[in-house]
Amino acid sequence: MSIFPVRLVRIIGGQLRAFLLLFLSVQALGGGLGSYPQLVIADSPGAVRDGVRVTYLGTNGYQFEFKGHALLVDPYFSRVDLLSVALGSRIQPNAARINDGLRHLAPKADAILVTHGHFDHLLDVPAVMTKTRARLIASASSVDLAKRA
Repeated sequence: MSIFPVRLVRIIGGQLRAFLLLFLSVQALGGGLGSYPQLVIADSPGAVRDGVRVTYLGTNGYQFEFKGHALLVDPYFSRVDLLSVALGSRIQPNAARINDGLRHLAPKADAILVTHGHFDHLLDVPAVMTKTRARLIASASSVDLAKRA
């Protein structure tokens, strides 16, 4: 058996590790970690209010408003960097970023819809629920995680 495949595997493995380190470094330094207000994109303030108003909250988060009611979908304001996740650091909600994000939303949210239980969809939900008194709509496992938080 030739040594060539073993060397090739070592070279490719080393290059792959270098690529992953570079990728995670870029994500940690520039991957959505700016201040929250720059991430909010909404319908123009002067838009007609007869329909649904949609506000993009960043990542996969949205706010849908209709006739004085609001639904939040995957509200995630903490913006935990991917390097912390990759290194296995303790991931916690960022209260200052949550408070800042909530200042840009409707005064009262009726419900929060969590599409699935990944940290970037569920991490901030218990804090947002406490501050808005919104009800949670989610899978049983996501509800259980929210209760435990």
